[in-house]
Amino acid sequence: MNRLKQFNWSGWLFFGLLLLAWELGARSAPKLQVYFPPLSRVLAALAASAQSGSLISQFMITVGRFLEGYLLSVAIGVMVGVVLAIFARLMSSWRR
Repeated sequence: MNRLKQFNWSGWLFFGLLLLAWELGARSAPKLQVYFPPLSRVLAALAASAQSGSLISQFMITVGRFLEGYLLSVAIGVMVGVVLAIFARLMSSWRR
């Protein structure tokens, strides 16, 4: 049988155990559930957001913020690169 077609049972078992540990760990510490909610509560909130239609708008806000940050970092990086290139040229011509 082709190795690519084999089902990765150990990987999925590990993933399932990780999710189970998340659920049980979060439920064992009720005071921390504000910061570390159980998986079941996270999935319920995700389903409620998907049904209400707010999931798409929140996703678009997140993508917009990501693009703003990315473009800002590109602009800053290009400006710093240009300044460094000019400074390097000035320094090399000054040393001669």
